[in-house]
Amino acid sequence: MLPDKFYGKKVLAIYRCGSYIHGVQSDDSDKDYVVILKNYRDIRLEKRENVDFILFGLEPFRRALRFDNRILDYYLIWMDNTLLALDNLEFIDEEFKEEFHRIIHIDWKKYLTVWLRINIDYFSACFEALINEKSLYNLYRIRSLIRHYQDSGKFEYHLSDGDKEFIIDYKNKHANLEKHRANFKEILEFLKAFLVKEEKG
Repeated sequence: MLPDKFYGKKVLAIYRCGSYIHGVQSDDSDKDYVVILKNYRDIRLEKRENVDFILFGLEPFRRALRFDNRILDYYLIWMDNTLLALDNLEFIDEEFKEEFHRIIHIDWKKYLTVWLRINIDYFSACFEALINEKSLYNLYRIRSLIRHYQDSGKFEYHLSDGDKEFIIDYKNKHANLEKHRANFKEILEFLKAFLVKEEKG
């Protein structure tokens, strides 16, 4: 059962995120949730046994939806999880329901390049410095999103079968690591080229 309070603050909404919602979890994957709290002014990661809670106060959550640069990049790189938030709601306070449905939709036409640059910077650092390599599987997920955007003109949830297979191979089998690193390098180059093109308009 999910908590109804954190630090004495009332829970307004909880939705699932992370590898489980993409169907790419492994045996050692934690369950991940975004939690929006009433009268809370911070953002933090709360780790409990096999569960990670990303805690947002309501106002910081609103700022994150606008990619406010006062918020740490680490909490902004995952904001595309809002694309699946309504499908993965675990709890919503009835008094907050209408507002949540109104604010959850990010203006991706405005913020796509901001979000993408943050991801490129973060995962480039992970790739080059060999840190948090476990999270590099997200590059496959991002590639699917951007390719779908190129094909459809819509920034909406999409994970291709091919990229899903790559993620499962990387996370669950821990095999073909040289191939995956070559793929990650190629994806980063693809994303950087796409970003340059988009910023030039």
